[in-house]
Amino acid sequence: MPARLTRIKSLQERRQALQRGVPPEAKRRLRETAAWLYRSRLALTSRRPGARAPALREPVALEGVVILGMHRSGTSLVTRLVSLLGLALCREDDLLVGRKANPRGHWESNSMLAFNDRLLDELDATWFCPPSLDAQELPRLLERHGPEALARLHDTHREQPWVWKDPRTCALLPFWTEVLEQRAAYVLVLRHPLEVSDSLARRDGYSQSLSLALWERYTRQAMLGAAGRPMLVCTYDGVLSDPVGWCERMADFLGELGFTGVAVDSQLAGAFATSGLRHSHRPWTGLQPGPTISEEQVALAEIAGVFAAQASYVPPVLPPETPRTEAIFTEIREHRAGRRHGQAASGLPSHLRAAAASTRDARATGRRHGRLDPSRRHLAAGRQRDRARRRAGCPPRSEPTG
Repeated sequence: MPARLTRIKSLQERRQALQRGVPPEAKRRLRETAAWLYRSRLALTSRRPGARAPALREPVALEGVVILGMHRSGTSLVTRLVSLLGLALCREDDLLVGRKANPRGHWESNSMLAFNDRLLDELDATWFCPPSLDAQELPRLLERHGPEALARLHDTHREQPWVWKDPRTCALLPFWTEVLEQRAAYVLVLRHPLEVSDSLARRDGYSQSLSLALWERYTRQAMLGAAGRPMLVCTYDGVLSDPVGWCERMADFLGELGFTGVAVDSQLAGAFATSGLRHSHRPWTGLQPGPTISEEQVALAEIAGVFAAQASYVPPVLPPETPRTEAIFTEIREHRAGRRHGQAASGLPSHLRAAAASTRDARATGRRHGRLDPSRRHLAAGRQRDRARRRAGCPPRSEPTG
């Protein structure tokens, strides 16, 4: 039996065991999760007429750690802390420099960011309008880009064990888990949804409804997509409140997975993770549904914020996605399609922008950093990456997404 089918069978057996004594509504949601996993994981086993049977793959060893999480959730902080444990970042010439919104650095690869942007663009998506990868699209995407994806990751992260972070990976996780197979462990960083919304309003001028839809989509896809893989789930609050203790738990987790040479430098970890990194604080307790935050999003926040460290991650039973979340992204796709056809429109529909004052602040920040609005910011970032590649003697490869 192929290794992938064995893993799925084992995961399904654990899920069946968990169903005993579970209320009917929870069973229904569990079945929905299992069906999503079946479509995304087993899509590769279906064959077109006349196609060759997929070759059995040899087991692969763990090579590194992938950091997952919504934008503005503390993924940069966690990536740096993991690198201080002894894991290697990308090549120095490919490292994305810090900006005003993240002055201590993003700790991510320019080349991998551009590659994920290209994948999203091919799916008619962007980081602020993430796709829903279905069972039909995933095999085609893997066939076109799977080998290149792994080669790019190895080219940018030449030392092992490595740590790689790009929040866009959440939106493409079914693709990346198939590409990486068992080469990677995962760390999911979760932040209070309203804190994420506050941060995106300041940086990009996004409305609360759009920010919460993004938080929900990214969080769900990360939790479901990492099923069966080694994963540690933590909160931004937990990391900031005790960075040294978090590093010790992370080192123990990596040690149990077989990573060697992992060591905690308490002085460096404590000096880097300071409370000054945080500009918004919302309590997790007392979160209630309202005009812009749905019951499903509140329930997801309550479930997602529980610490977990599992060698084979089993997602909890998640609430269904808020119906208006996909409606928001559909509207953005239609709006962007209108821009491509020459209609006069800004990067987002006006009602998905924050209040006028926040929008003016975001645009002023954008002008200081060469980005006038969220869509034009991606064009500027692409040009910056192209210039960096030319200086390194490489051809430009970034492709703007909006």
